[in-house]
Amino acid sequence: RLKTTRRKYFNLLLSNFPKQALFKDLSCGVVPLGFPIVIENRDRLRKALMERNIFCPIHWKLNDSIKKEAFPESRFLSDHILTIPIHERNTEADMDYLVSVMGQSL
Repeated sequence: RLKTTRRKYFNLLLSNFPKQALFKDLSCGVVPLGFPIVIENRDRLRKALMERNIFCPIHWKLNDSIKKEAFPESRFLSDHILTIPIHERNTEADMDYLVSVMGQSL
């Protein structure tokens, strides 16, 4: 049930936010912990979600010692990635709320 639910919620978010998705598909057997997105104004979206009780972690925040000039792709991803939570305890109503709030906040 855990695997099926997480995959279902990942695919729900992917169908609603394909442009922002870091991963455009979900390989057979993969069970995601979250739905990573890449977005220009990540911190604004994160704040808007937090104000609506949706807490999204930043899993890959590089410190300032990693220079943009030396590692531009890594720096870009670090500054623009956000993990949208998906959990098997969420209900379909929870996911509908998440999709609605994200859609309004993007």
